[in-house]
Amino acid sequence: MSTVNGLLTTYGSLVQVELNYFFNNTNIGNSYLFLGKPDQWPDDNNPPTTTQDQATIKQTFKHIYAAKLLTSSNLAAVVPRFDWVTGSVYYQYTDYDSNLYAQDSNGVLVNQFYVRNNFDQIFKCLFNNNGGASTVQPVLAPGQTDITQVLHLADGYKWIYVTTIDKGLKQKFFDNSWMPITIGGNTPNGLVTSKLGSIDAVNITNAGNNYSNGLTTTTISITGDGVGATAYANVSSNVISDIIVTNAGNNYTYATVSITPNLGYTGTGATANAVISPIGGHGYDPVSELGCNHIMLSLEYDGSENGVVPANSAFRQVGLIVDPVNVDGTLANNAIYNTADSVYVAFGTGNFTPGEQVYQGFTANSAYFTAIVSDFDTGNNIVSLINKTGTYAIGATLNGTSSGASRIILSYTPTKLSVGSGYLMYYENRKPIQRSPNDNQQIRLVLKF
Repeated sequence: MSTVNGLLTTYGSLVQVELNYFFNNTNIGNSYLFLGKPDQWPDDNNPPTTTQDQATIKQTFKHIYAAKLLTSSNLAAVVPRFDWVTGSVYYQYTDYDSNLYAQDSNGVLVNQFYVRNNFDQIFKCLFNNNGGASTVQPVLAPGQTDITQVLHLADGYKWIYVTTIDKGLKQKFFDNSWMPITIGGNTPNGLVTSKLGSIDAVNITNAGNNYSNGLTTTTISITGDGVGATAYANVSSNVISDIIVTNAGNNYTYATVSITPNLGYTGTGATANAVISPIGGHGYDPVSELGCNHIMLSLEYDGSENGVVPANSAFRQVGLIVDPVNVDGTLANNAIYNTADSVYVAFGTGNFTPGEQVYQGFTANSAYFTAIVSDFDTGNNIVSLINKTGTYAIGATLNGTSSGASRIILSYTPTKLSVGSGYLMYYENRKPIQRSPNDNQQIRLVLKF
């Protein structure tokens, strides 16, 4: 199986993606992922840059030879894939950091504040040991029932579990750059009040000095607009080495932390801040808290799709069409379309080659009809034609410009899909991908919303 990946970041006005719309509509407004352009580019190793001019869009429509319906099962919310790697310094999550969701020029998150471990568990970094390197992988141990527990690791990092990648989603939507996250029942709503924000970690910003060692020598006070958060200090080597939360509390949107030596003990200068969770708690809404702003479309073309579409042609364009119509004016709703005309030809000289131009007329330059071959079924003498100019002449010879094939057209059946109908949401020019009856192609496109 071959995989075709594409990333759509911004493409003028062609892209208007609404997350809830995609995931709440079974057929997504009857959107189709198409294959096109079986004929060569001027330089197949350097496909032309996609443009938005109308002439190019029209030609893109004319070069389509297969279109397959997308459903909600072909869609998943995805975030950049950040695998945990020892020695890396990870970005620290806070709910007030305006740079947390900073994006690069492609609209992709740049701050690695979450990681995927070897078990497909996703953790969020609550403390990076003041910029230290991470050397211990966060793992939710087998049998661990309290997924809200903050992991205090030996390298000084604090991590909290967010979610685990679904195995079914991973098969279709996981690659070197992206990983899927589940959208479902944990979407926050107005009824969520018990966890407007919990305090699951308190991080030291200044360890202070001259503190009395022990676990009961210093008081940690957390004040804010929520209730119930408590913590204690671990003092060693006369500095505050860590602060451990004993009750995360709830309904916090802000909080301050004060550190005070207990009566009869010493210490000065230590400061700390509270890490407040998103609404509902860490892991309640991964889409929001991981900064998800991309959707992956993943669809498989399986050989000839039971004989419906060409399986021997290359394709050099993939893209999305929304709400195309049939030639009778009805909304397209077939699971898959062959968008080429099926032309029945007589026995004759040679075989037509997918991607070549064919014509009727004395010469190719003076032809009254031209087209591009998307497929030639030699067993049934049916040639599939796209990008047609002019009108078929039944009983006249169809000539191949590169194959030298010469066959008389006996009849033809036009495609059921109206070429040029629908809204071209996206298209992409690529180097040729050769199809095969015994192979399939996993097409993945990533759209920014």
